[in-house]
Amino acid sequence: MGETSNTADLAEIISQRIFSKFYWERLGQKNINWECVKPGHDRKTHPSDAVFHYESPYEKERIYINFDLKSYKNTSIENKTNMTNTINELSKSVNCANNSKDWNERYLLKDQKNHQIYGSLFVYNYDGSYEKNLYDEIKEYKDIQIEEGTKIFIFSPQKIINLYSVAKDISTLTSSEEKTFLTNRKYSFYYPDLENRKKTNLAYPVPATIESFFAPWILVEYYKLSKKHNNVPKRKGFIIYYFEKGNTSEEFVYLIDYLFKYQLLTTNKEIYIRGVGTDSLASEKWNLAKATYGSRYGFKEIIKERLGNTKFTSIDKVTPNLSQVEIGVE
Repeated sequence: MGETSNTADLAEIISQRIFSKFYWERLGQKNINWECVKPGHDRKTHPSDAVFHYESPYEKERIYINFDLKSYKNTSIENKTNMTNTINELSKSVNCANNSKDWNERYLLKDQKNHQIYGSLFVYNYDGSYEKNLYDEIKEYKDIQIEEGTKIFIFSPQKIINLYSVAKDISTLTSSEEKTFLTNRKYSFYYPDLENRKKTNLAYPVPATIESFFAPWILVEYYKLSKKHNNVPKRKGFIIYYFEKGNTSEEFVYLIDYLFKYQLLTTNKEIYIRGVGTDSLASEKWNLAKATYGSRYGFKEIIKERLGNTKFTSIDKVTPNLSQVEIGVE
């Protein structure tokens, strides 16, 4: 399915607005064709609509994301042949980028870091009429062929709305005109030390990883630089952007387990859980989960005290609303 260059600009604008808030940086020019080096791909060039990059919080390497940015109407997304071909062609592009001198010269930073190149399909539904779960639909596609060793991430229309909502909320919380818990504070994305993976010493702010966008929640820490200690970040609290429904108290037990497991609950740290389009009763279910969690274990009063510093608030989903007339889309 074709798309006009102006329509394609919609996805480019939205992607930049989202990923800039997650500390991704875009490299090089957009909408570039570069030389194909795999004869089996049966084509002379591959496209890169945009390439973003960030440093991995766990590995000493840089992650490059080769994007295919699509601004599609509902009918284009529902066309299985169209979507299958798009995914397969993106897979070829990423596989080729790993071996292409042309791609490397255009996008690879000269910092001698180890790196990985991922592919990402960004499906922005600009007419707002696509209501299906794209991931469920893709599971039924029979002809998708992902090149060996290639990682592809797909941002569905709903995923884009969720992340756009988070980006807008971060913008509001950090606005100099707003008086919030982020006033005069910085924010960074937080990753705990895992059992088999330790964090690298990245400079603040730490970017979000692409994997975190597909998790049940995204963890943000906010901090203030300490002038007394050479501007070392002093953590003040956490924000958890929560993407699940939040319609049962049992659901929130998993989140509480996570908070205790990674020792995020301390008496002097605030935690704000901000549900992204969660159920209207999510706040009540969170409070119920807090009230009953301690009964499952010992140290009930300590657990109650630690959870007392957590607050649940739902944020509205925000659908991107660019003026198609302004950028020339009919």
